[in-house]
Amino acid sequence: MKNKKLSVSVVMVIYNEEKLFERAIGSFYDLVDEIIIVHDGKYIDQSLEIARKYTE
Repeated sequence: MKNKKLSVSVVMVIYNEEKLFERAIGSFYDLVDEIIIVHDGKYIDQSLEIARKYTE
């Protein structure tokens, strides 16, 4: 049996969560292959800028 590499993705739906957002991403960033962030509404905080820190 061949060893298959599993891919792990995280999907986060957020709405102006800058206070918890970076801490949450930091807790799993090195453990997953993909992070998908969906912001539900207009950006009125720094969530988008925080997300950009974690892009390649």
